[in-house]
Amino acid sequence: MTEAVVKSTRSASRGKALRVVLLLAPSLAFLCLFFAVPVSKMLVLAFQDHATGQLTLQNFVTLVEQPLYGKVLINTVVVSFIVVAVSLVLSYPLAYVLARASRGVAAILMLFVLFPFWVSALVRTFAWTVILQREGPFNQLLATLGLTDTPLALVQSRFALVLGLTQILMPFAVLPLANAIRGIDWNLVRAAESLGAGRILIFFRVILPLSSNGIAAACFIVFILSMGAFIMPVLLGGRGDTFLAQLIEMQANALLNWNLASALSVTLLVIILGLMALFRALFGSAAMVRP
Repeated sequence: MTEAVVKSTRSASRGKALRVVLLLAPSLAFLCLFFAVPVSKMLVLAFQDHATGQLTLQNFVTLVEQPLYGKVLINTVVVSFIVVAVSLVLSYPLAYVLARASRGVAAILMLFVLFPFWVSALVRTFAWTVILQREGPFNQLLATLGLTDTPLALVQSRFALVLGLTQILMPFAVLPLANAIRGIDWNLVRAAESLGAGRILIFFRVILPLSSNGIAAACFIVFILSMGAFIMPVLLGGRGDTFLAQLIEMQANALLNWNLASALSVTLLVIILGLMALFRALFGSAAMVRP
């Protein structure tokens, strides 16, 4: 009787495992074909010589020796950090209201947060070029308020780039922040109030620390998406605001140097993987999948 039960249990386990494999097979095949294979090819190209095809580290040596690549990398990181800071400052109040509002108000606010996803990033970027041009609404508003006598050259500037990236990436900050704030035990807030703590003290000593995982997740997501941005730097950034993605596109399509483009891509991938490892070490794997 015991052997029959064991055989039945094993058969049921094998059947369950087979069903899981069959369910995962389409997704695994898709990821293998359209992710694993291209990334593997990119890794191979990054360590091949452009002329001879032999294995070499020359592509990465070139990235180190040429000052241009270091400047572009630093610029990409600096602008991404600025976008993270601005997105966090603007997103936290909205996320707080979204988390504490009634169901109906929260649904309306969520609609406004998600609405930008229904419009192409390219369309939104072109819209910013119209808004920020010399005769655009923004300059007209500044002139009406008497803040400037001559139109400002805002397009093709770091201000326009940060503004455009922040507007596009803010929803990715609002969602994890709202989720983290919603999960706070508000009995702790009421306890702090009963002990005489003011609103500012409660915010910095209770609410902010308890939402730290959401803050970290928001910063992590926005930073990675900003690092890989391409359309916004091309249309809104100035001459000194070139991003790594632009160099990758130039090497691959204009100069046809796929090996150096792959080396740049690997460099960007390593930076992102390093940030993921650091984030996981500091906040755990659960925070990485926080919606």
